[in-house]
Amino acid sequence: MRWLIAPWVTCSSRAAAEKLDSRAAVSKVSSASREGSMASHQSCSWVIEQLSLVAGNPLCHVRRRVGPAGPADGGSRFKSAHGGVGPPRRWNSLPGPPRCHSRASPASASRADPDGGEEMSWFSRFLKSTIGLKIVMALSGLVLFGFVTGHMIGNLQIYLGESTLDHYGEMLKGEMLLLWMVRLTLLFMLVAHVWSAVTLVLRARAARPKGYRRYTSRASTYASRTMRISGPIILLFIIYHLLHYTIGFQSVGMGDSAVTTTIEHCRMVAGSLDCPVYDNVVKGFSQPLIAGIYIVAMLLLGMHLGHGVYSMFRTLGLSNPRFDKLARAFATGMAVIIVLGNCSIPLAVLTGLVGG
Repeated sequence: MRWLIAPWVTCSSRAAAEKLDSRAAVSKVSSASREGSMASHQSCSWVIEQLSLVAGNPLCHVRRRVGPAGPADGGSRFKSAHGGVGPPRRWNSLPGPPRCHSRASPASASRADPDGGEEMSWFSRFLKSTIGLKIVMALSGLVLFGFVTGHMIGNLQIYLGESTLDHYGEMLKGEMLLLWMVRLTLLFMLVAHVWSAVTLVLRARAARPKGYRRYTSRASTYASRTMRISGPIILLFIIYHLLHYTIGFQSVGMGDSAVTTTIEHCRMVAGSLDCPVYDNVVKGFSQPLIAGIYIVAMLLLGMHLGHGVYSMFRTLGLSNPRFDKLARAFATGMAVIIVLGNCSIPLAVLTGLVGG
């Protein structure tokens, strides 16, 4: 009988050992799965918290329960799905991203008004976030880009003759309410664009005062690396352009440093000073120095627009790998068109093609 029982005992022992090994393996997998699940839950909770803070709907009052009760907090009991009372649990026992705090916790104080008021609105938090500043810069840049394009189209009517351009100028001045609404809107957009750009630059410098090691990436272009230089120069040019043509002041001659009013080509109409657009443009660009200033400014504007319009698509989420080349081609093409269109006017005046 021994020779019949021995094999069965050996096989049973081997099967039992294999069963124990498999149970141990399953236990290890289950333990690792639980740890991974809790870690994943913690990371997801942190992501949801960050998104909710920007959206203005904090989920911080929903605190997650993970791990057994600790001696520090004494634990807390919660009801299970079937109505019974479960074992004590503790809050946020896993290490990782910042834990979720309640509205009354010290973490919410960072979102409070600096003047000591209530919590900032979602719009205030949006404007103070980096992505919010980039969106403000993109939207304001879009409005300014549309104005620059329309302004170029209007100025190109100089090639249609003196009467056509003067009629265009009189039409704009005829609707003073609409004209000032457009001017105030453009002024607001310009201030928003400059403010967001300066804030982002200062924030980047404050984050790393020592600066980064200079590295020329193949993906970056000369226009993208000089945006911080071309922007202030274009702003100074806008001020000069308003003084030159809109307000009516310019420097007379290269040797005269005084700033005088350009009234040589203006006439009195109904008791007010009227400056025809055609004569104003021709007289202004007949001086090589002023024409050269405009040409250089337009080259810088083209570089700024070439990178700015392309970045606008990416900031507003309108970029796609399939249409990336199309967006870059559109930005570059529009920049070239605006530069050529605006530069052609002073060159035409200097060469005598217009006003000669």
